[in-house]
Amino acid sequence: MLYTRILVIVFVSLVLQVTLCPIFRLGAVCPNLVLIVVVLLGTNYGIRNGAWLGAVIGIFVDTLSGESIGPYLTTYLLCGVIAGILAKQVSRQHWLSILLITFMGTILEGLVIGLWTGHGEFFSLMKNILLPGMVYNVLVCIPVSQLVENFLKVNISGEFATHRLPR
Repeated sequence: MLYTRILVIVFVSLVLQVTLCPIFRLGAVCPNLVLIVVVLLGTNYGIRNGAWLGAVIGIFVDTLSGESIGPYLTTYLLCGVIAGILAKQVSRQHWLSILLITFMGTILEGLVIGLWTGHGEFFSLMKNILLPGMVYNVLVCIPVSQLVENFLKVNISGEFATHRLPR
């Protein structure tokens, strides 16, 4: 049942990323729900599961983008691993931890995608994409994390679950 919920969360985030997020685009930046979901799943389920989920989601996003296979695979795999590592060091459920990990994931994503695609010089990338993206993702990550956590915790009967993926 937990795997089904994770698949639903990933599917919904991908659909919303493609359909709803471009409506909220500010300049070249829109919120990255998929990155936030990878960070949340990595924080909740550890390094190994975060890496697997990040890699699978990254391959899927790379395939959908029609570009080369690799930039999102690399980004989301690393974000899942980093989220899993940091989850051991900080409280998983604390909102500040989620903000910090999302902030770091956005920087990593901007650097990997920017360098992979040859997006120009570093300062231009930082000013036009990374900084606005960090602000946008950090603002969106708390409500998204609350929705994801509530969806993962509640059983069909309405009771809270304590299921965890194996680490």
